[in-house]
Amino acid sequence: MKTIQLVFILLLCNLGIAQNFSTGQTSNDLRRDLSQGGSIWVSTGSKNSNIEGSVYLFNSWVNISTVYMEETSYQISNLNYNIDKDQLEAKFSEDSVLVINPQKILKVKIYDVELAQHYKPNTKEKAFYQTVADTGEFMLLKQYSVSIKEGTFNPMTQQKTKPDEYVKHEDYFIKTKEQEVLKPIKLKKSTVLDLVGAKGDEIKNYVKNNNLHYNNDSDVCKILTYYKSLSI
Repeated sequence: MKTIQLVFILLLCNLGIAQNFSTGQTSNDLRRDLSQGGSIWVSTGSKNSNIEGSVYLFNSWVNISTVYMEETSYQISNLNYNIDKDQLEAKFSEDSVLVINPQKILKVKIYDVELAQHYKPNTKEKAFYQTVADTGEFMLLKQYSVSIKEGTFNPMTQQKTKPDEYVKHEDYFIKTKEQEVLKPIKLKKSTVLDLVGAKGDEIKNYVKNNNLHYNNDSDVCKILTYYKSLSI
């Protein structure tokens, strides 16, 4: 993959300091520059040691991810998605990450998961959504969120017998070509069949023959991929 211009913005919590990395750097160049000092590290403050689980989408940071811009794309190592902060982070040490400026990013692919920014329903703010399926007519998107489930507390010992825990949630949306506004949906048979319209009978046979489920997004991806092939 060709060398391109990288423009990252490093964000330091509570300090309005930023630094650009540009002029044809590869991710290896970026690693070298950071290791030589003179850069701003962002502390991984998302992780609370008293809370089990993680705010990150992926358990492992070991990957080679692809970031797509308008005219080109590049690869970067050790990328992950911080659900809580809705940001992409590249890990270069155990206690520091590089926060990527999302302004010029069209989409990013980590493992086999594609993330892109879309406007939230009823707001002018953008957020990252996973592209579950794209038929050309509409896109099925998944948004992640995270909450903290309170652990159990023993009033006799005044101690927790089970720690607090991060819990990840998933919500689904439809985005059509004609309308920017995302429409929330539930994954179920009636919803999926509404999406495929006149192809409903063919879809039902496909689901039955392949033992698929309407409430499983991996299966719905297969269903919508098949639906797209029917229109070719």
